[in-house]
Amino acid sequence: MPSGSRVRTDTPLGKRIVDCHFRIADVVRYTGIHHRTMTEYVAGRREIQWHHLVRLADFLKCDRDSLQNTPEIIKRCNDLLESQRTEGQAAAEDQGVA
Repeated sequence: MPSGSRVRTDTPLGKRIVDCHFRIADVVRYTGIHHRTMTEYVAGRREIQWHHLVRLADFLKCDRDSLQNTPEIIKRCNDLLESQRTEGQAAAEDQGVA
């Protein structure tokens, strides 16, 4: 998208970016996601990778579910994060930290 062009709002990610009064450049700068990748995400031409989905949801202060149209991706992301959380808690308990 050329500088100054409007963000597409026909995808959940594009709508959220506009609702938060951001530009793609703002999101790219904060999240570290490559500009072309972000443009493809906003256009709906590419599924959002789970690690990008986490960064985007954090920056845009919303649920990961609200940014993605593909329920399987959301479920995999949530399952992975839950397993990481569980593994971290188990490791902490093993060390007597919890």
